[in-house]
Amino acid sequence: AIAIDARWLMDWYHLRLSGIALFGPPPQDMVPPISHDEYVATVRAHLRSWPTWLDEYTRPAAQGYAVITACRALHLCETEETPSKAAAVRWARDRYPHHALFIEQAAEQYFRPESAFVCDDRSFRSRVREFFEDVAPT
Repeated sequence: AIAIDARWLMDWYHLRLSGIALFGPPPQDMVPPISHDEYVATVRAHLRSWPTWLDEYTRPAAQGYAVITACRALHLCETEETPSKAAAVRWARDRYPHHALFIEQAAEQYFRPESAFVCDDRSFRSRVREFFEDVAPT
């Protein structure tokens, strides 16, 4: 038997919603139904697990990706809607005003790494970890 990582459910959920077959049967025929509640629960569990593996994201752009992904997941957990990355950043800045500047910096690292502020990687990673520890759902 093949061990399947539960995080795949998040990809499969979106594949069933909007996937298009380029060849072969449609994704809806290949992936079993996934309820929205099951999807949200998986996203919530995934978000809680991020602090344990953030060290794998060593580049500032990857750290920025982690923060934006957290913003999208937090938005989903609170509203049950999946926003775009940019909308998630705007929402998170308003929802977590004490992290607003950091969220902007993280977005800059992700969206425009070539023009982003120069940062000490270790310091930025530390701030990413603090952000996750502060906002992760219990």
